[in-house]
Amino acid sequence: MLSLAGRPSSDTQARQVAAGTGTTFAAWSVEERAESQLLMRHVTARTRSWFKVASVSDEVSDRTLLYFGSAITAVKNGATGRRKIGPVFQALTSLHILYSRALLAAAVRRIERLNKMAKP
Repeated sequence: MLSLAGRPSSDTQARQVAAGTGTTFAAWSVEERAESQLLMRHVTARTRSWFKVASVSDEVSDRTLLYFGSAITAVKNGATGRRKIGPVFQALTSLHILYSRALLAAAVRRIERLNKMAKP
């Protein structure tokens, strides 16, 4: 889908951003990073995506949890001084939620597929 918008991405880009050696992925660039967190900014500078990983070890298995969040950045109205996201972003919020869920579901399926391939 991102390639249709003129912002193709690759697994290599994803690995580089995750490893801290890359700063861009499709239409996103790294805004800030911490040891287990990453904040990405869209080229429009109006939206952000946040990722966090956490390792969990218990008697059942070793797992990695992935947390994800997104935000729309409000802009200041020059005439009123009030901050708001605007009518376009307001109208697209429901679509954004569906799109985010679809992306996360695709990521889960891919991870599950890769895990199956990695097992002997």
